[in-house]
Amino acid sequence: MIKTLKIKSIKKLDKKVTVYDIGVNGTNNFFVGRNQILTGNCDGLTGQAQAALRNTMESFAKYTRFILTANYKHKIIPALQSRCQFLDIKPTLEDGVKRIYSILKQEGIEIDDAQKKKFVELVKANFPDLRKAINEIQKNCIGGSLAITSVTVDNSLLQAIYTAIEQKSVISLRKHLIENENSFYGDYDTLMRDYLNYLYNQPVQDLKKKEMIAVIADHLWRSAHVLDKEINCFACWINLERV
Repeated sequence: MIKTLKIKSIKKLDKKVTVYDIGVNGTNNFFVGRNQILTGNCDGLTGQAQAALRNTMESFAKYTRFILTANYKHKIIPALQSRCQFLDIKPTLEDGVKRIYSILKQEGIEIDDAQKKKFVELVKANFPDLRKAINEIQKNCIGGSLAITSVTVDNSLLQAIYTAIEQKSVISLRKHLIENENSFYGDYDTLMRDYLNYLYNQPVQDLKKKEMIAVIADHLWRSAHVLDKEINCFACWINLERV
């Protein structure tokens, strides 16, 4: 059975350039131009979907240029990576601040002079992850105004993980993480990376710390190839407990 997508809208983005935004139910990340196709957030596609995209690219590469965008290169399957040239596009901190500031203005959020410095510090603390910075700032928008009280990163969850591993009580940790998924937006890859940075500054013997960092690195690699990232992350904590 072949599943088709219903196109809900086609909008020309530029009068001088043949580029259209094709609105498909369930996604807004598909753009078509003359002899070129742009797909956004390809790292969010499943391995099977990426393999299908690879086959499509091979069939039409002679006539069409494919432009793929992704937040995380390691989430793109090797077969698809080998058919692409990479451009690492990373905004400067100044550009990131301007972009998020413009979003606040568009939403009608007021920012007084006392909040401007805290605003920049909060963006800097989360840079280059602008999406996370936007989420953090959104939590500090109260009654149409920006009201940042502190830019200190909340490490309570990372401390809970560290304590559970140290006390060899990881089994009880899983429930705690699932109940607090909102605090890290269910992003288990970022949680493992944040824990690596947290572990780096803890009073752990160097040899043991090296082994633990290697375990985290291995599970971050595995995360690009597994269906359930939460289980992979939980397995990471178990292996850290063994170390």
